[in-house]
Amino acid sequence: RFVDAQPPQRYEEYFPTGIKVLDGSKIIDSPENTIVCPEFSTSMLWNVNQCRKVIWWLSVKNYDGHPAMRILAVRHWLKQSARSLGNLLRFDEYYHPYNRADVEHYCASKFAYQYVTDTLKCKAEMLVEPISKPFLELGPVWTCSAGRRDCVAYNPAKPSRIMTELLKRNEFDFIPIQNMNPQQIAELLRSVKLYVDFGDFPGPERIPKEAAYNGAAVIVAKKNAAINDFD
Repeated sequence: RFVDAQPPQRYEEYFPTGIKVLDGSKIIDSPENTIVCPEFSTSMLWNVNQCRKVIWWLSVKNYDGHPAMRILAVRHWLKQSARSLGNLLRFDEYYHPYNRADVEHYCASKFAYQYVTDTLKCKAEMLVEPISKPFLELGPVWTCSAGRRDCVAYNPAKPSRIMTELLKRNEFDFIPIQNMNPQQIAELLRSVKLYVDFGDFPGPERIPKEAAYNGAAVIVAKKNAAINDFD
């Protein structure tokens, strides 16, 4: 089911002729069109036949066919299918469109690429998302020490048990990255010595890249998309 949505205002610069939002239910199923869906909403691909169909894997753990996600999906599907046995029997097909021959796969991380090619046995291409344009325009910083404060930046939107414990101990000067524009985030990352993130890393994370690009040392949890040197 599609819902009304508008892209954030900060993305307007990428649409010089204006942002056009199309109601998903009004997609024209034509060979001239391409539909790109994230891995957590692959089921929408069953609604089109003639369009070029692409899954862009921004994560693995959020994939709607992943075992962890299927547990939640089954509970929802049982409720929705209580009045229709036909829909219930179609559950497995509905949540596994990845193996259709006409579906292309693009991966935003090596973690996702390995999952798609090794586990799902599908051909895939790498399509790694870059860090934000404002950071690229500012340019990289190649020093981690000169003029930096003894402070640690972190993202409160990525809570974790370890981060909660560190904040309780109050042994370091932690600065949350919140309510900041890209310029302010860059200025912060250029002033602290360290950025930490102990989240789950279901896919590639943006701020650790931005922190390294701005010269801060980075410590992340070694799991999922943060477990290999490439990501």
